[in-house]
Amino acid sequence: MSPITLPLWSFVLLVSLLLGTAILIVLQFRQRATLLHKIGVWQNNQAKTEREKQIATDSLKAALEEQKAHQEAMDSRNKELIETNRIRTQMFSIISHDMRSPINSVLGLLNVLGEGNLQLDEAKVYANKARVRVQNTLEMLTNLLNWSRNQLDGAEIKPVKVDLNRLLARQLPIYQEIARQKKIIIENEIYEPVELYCDREMITIILRNLVSNAIKFTPAGGNITLGVVTMDERVSISVKDTGVGMDAKTKAKLFSSHLESKLGTNHEKGTGLGLKLCKNFVDLHDGNIFIDSAPNKGTTFRVVMPRYHDNVMIPHLQTQKEEASNPSPSMVRTEAAS
Repeated sequence: MSPITLPLWSFVLLVSLLLGTAILIVLQFRQRATLLHKIGVWQNNQAKTEREKQIATDSLKAALEEQKAHQEAMDSRNKELIETNRIRTQMFSIISHDMRSPINSVLGLLNVLGEGNLQLDEAKVYANKARVRVQNTLEMLTNLLNWSRNQLDGAEIKPVKVDLNRLLARQLPIYQEIARQKKIIIENEIYEPVELYCDREMITIILRNLVSNAIKFTPAGGNITLGVVTMDERVSISVKDTGVGMDAKTKAKLFSSHLESKLGTNHEKGTGLGLKLCKNFVDLHDGNIFIDSAPNKGTTFRVVMPRYHDNVMIPHLQTQKEEASNPSPSMVRTEAAS
């Protein structure tokens, strides 16, 4: 059988069809690739737009939150200033009334003594009365000065090792004489050696105010007892009296910003600042102060302070030291620039 032969024109037509088909396939693939590329570019642009929108939204949200925080801080500061001014006005109102009375009383006693018409025993009685009133007035002035310094400059705590027994040995005789005038007995039942880690001046003010407050609100013939409980890291110091006590409403107001001048059992004057100073100074030591009291059942104040040992540290003071020893990069750059 002879082989099949195609005419030349048929062969050319077949090759042309094949080439045309190949070209169409290539063009379709290129169109599809171009379309996919455009879709990919569009999707990337959409994603980029979404990210930019999210970044813009987050930035706006952060700016609004910062503005809100700044406004809240300003509102809080304004409230503090208003409250401070209110307390200052109330305080000076109390002082103008309560300070003049004991000073005038002391002047009256001194005038009587100055006339020289009293027997020795009578003169001693008047002299003791004058001494007690001067001591009470001094306490009021001391609290006022400490409160003013704390309000204007902020209290700076300088903790050191403090021997509680030696501190009480120096301070208690002053108040035992005042208590003796009211026939009140102060019993110090702190026999074991106790060492605190605190600011010496602040713990002195705390103990003075607690003992003075106990004397003020304990009637004649009462007792005041000082005690201590030593723990691993803390020391609990208690001042217990057999005085008039207080109800829950009075206890709730003791450490509030409200100042109230209340007379003692022997009409002793006060500004209401003493216990607030105690609370403030105890808080600066990360300590606690507790009150156990009921009307006509007496009152016990318990102050919990850091106990001294080799590695003792007050947490917020440690933080301040770390910040001072590790300044922020901006602070370093500022100091380098200067």
